[in-house]
Amino acid sequence: MDNFDDSILLPQSLEFDKPFISFDLQLKRLKRRGMIFDEDSEEYARYIFKKYGYYRVINGYDTLFKDPSSVEKKYLEGTRFEDVFNLFILDNELTKILFQQFTDIEAHFKNITAYYVSQHFGVNNYYPDDRDNPSHSHNSEVKSYLDISFYPNQSSSSLNTLHYLSLKSPDNPTKIYRKSRNHIPPWILFSNAYLGTMNRYFSILPNHIKDEILDEILKPTLISSAPALGLDIHSIFFDGMELLREFRNCIAHGSRTYLFQSNNHFLPNNLQKLVSPDSNILTSRREYSQGVGKNDLYAIIIWLFLFTSSKPEADLLLKTFNSFFDEVNNLLTDDPSNYDNSFFKTSKLPINILERLQNLISSYHQ
Repeated sequence: MDNFDDSILLPQSLEFDKPFISFDLQLKRLKRRGMIFDEDSEEYARYIFKKYGYYRVINGYDTLFKDPSSVEKKYLEGTRFEDVFNLFILDNELTKILFQQFTDIEAHFKNITAYYVSQHFGVNNYYPDDRDNPSHSHNSEVKSYLDISFYPNQSSSSLNTLHYLSLKSPDNPTKIYRKSRNHIPPWILFSNAYLGTMNRYFSILPNHIKDEILDEILKPTLISSAPALGLDIHSIFFDGMELLREFRNCIAHGSRTYLFQSNNHFLPNNLQKLVSPDSNILTSRREYSQGVGKNDLYAIIIWLFLFTSSKPEADLLLKTFNSFFDEVNNLLTDDPSNYDNSFFKTSKLPINILERLQNLISSYHQ
C-alpha cells in the first residue's frame, strides 16, 4: 500500500481502505511506482482523471505495464502515462465497434423471430382471462402466440416473462400498442424484450421454427453440415447468443473489453469444421484447450463474422478490424516492452487474427 506524508483533507474518525486522494497525490502515486510524466502529460493526466476517473483508467488498464518481478506494485521501466491511456482508448474503440455489431444482430434476431412466430402462432398476445383480450368482445377465442400449447414439453418461464411484459411494460412501442391497439404483435413486444429473454424463448420454439429462423440468420451450409458432425446447431446458436449477451452486459457496465471471458457459455471447437474442412482455420486444438476462440474476445469476433450475410458485408467488417489493429500497432509498438504483443497475449487474440478472419470469410462465403 502507498504511504503518503500528505494529510487527508477531510478529518476521519477511522481509517478507510480507499480514502480521498487529490489529483496531485494520484500523480505522485504513479510516479513512485515508476510511471513517467513530462510537464505536458502531467496536466493532460489531470484532465483525463477528471473526465474518466483514476480508477477507470489506471486500475482498469495498467495490468500490461506492471513489473512482474517487483514485490510492490511497480511499472516496467520506460512506462509512460500515455501508454496506459492509449490502451484505454483502444479498448473503448473496440467496444464501439463490437457494440454496433451487437445492436444489428439483436435487431435481426428479434425481427426474424417475430416474423415466423406471427406466421405460425398469430399476433394475439393476450391470454383468455386477460382483461383486454379482444376475443371477449367478439365471442370467439383466439389463441395467444404465448400459449403454452404451442410449446409442448417446454418451460413456460420465458412465456410468462413476455406475457407480463405485454401487460406491464412501461416502454414504447409496447406501451403505445397496449393503449391504442387491441393486441401487441410479436414484432412490437419482442423489440422491448431483453436479449436473454429472447434467447430462452428461442430455446423452447418448435424445431421447425428454429430452423426457419436460423436459415435467415446463418449460412445454409453451416446448418446443413451440423448433423453429420454430431453438432446441434440450435444449441450452438443459443450458446453463441448467450456469449454475446454476457459480453454486451460486461461492456455496458464498463468492464474491459479485451479481457472478456465467459464462465457459462462457449463455442465448440469443431464449429470451425462447419465453415471449412481445414479444422485449424480458426484455432488449433492446443489453442482451444487454452481458451482461445472458446469463450473469449476471439470467440465473440468469430461469432460476429458468422452472422455476416454476404462476402461484401464480411469484407467491410474485416476492414473495420484491420483499421483497429493498425491503430493498436501505431499506438503500442513504440513502448519499451513490446506491449502490442502483450495486448494480443493478454486478450488471447492470435497475432495473425486478420489472416485467420480472411480465411474464414473465404471459406464461409465462397
